[in-house]
Amino acid sequence: MKFLIQVVNQACVNIVEKNITNKINKWLLIYVWISREDINDYPEKIDKFINKVWSTKFFHNPKTHKIDQSIIDINGQILLISNFTLYWSNKKGTKLDFTDSAWYDDANKIYEYLIEKIKQQLIPVQTWEFGAMMLVDSQNDGPINIMLEY
Repeated sequence: MKFLIQVVNQACVNIVEKNITNKINKWLLIYVWISREDINDYPEKIDKFINKVWSTKFFHNPKTHKIDQSIIDINGQILLISNFTLYWSNKKGTKLDFTDSAWYDDANKIYEYLIEKIKQQLIPVQTWEFGAMMLVDSQNDGPINIMLEY
């Protein structure tokens, strides 16, 4: 399981064909990729991820001018997007290879589990339609981008 975490001033995701948009202001945009290997041990991986995200100091403190505040400290939000292209391979030639991605039903189940675990932490989370083609627009702050892998 891989996560790309971006600190953003704003982010929105849109499914053009349905004319639907979700938006957050000034917090975390998180992309998640789920592999076939994650099917057996995803609860442990998700618990590690949540503990890391909740305790990591991602945000600037206007009083200290340092990056010393967590998402809990600032009462932040998360925009969580499933992104199977986050982990790809092109060891052979130039064609992208996504064969390590979990099957749709398995990945969707794990994604839904992740959403529920985030909600249990009482952090507001916006999500999106699993497996849909999306347009994502974000304004990165910092820029601060962090990749986590479990």
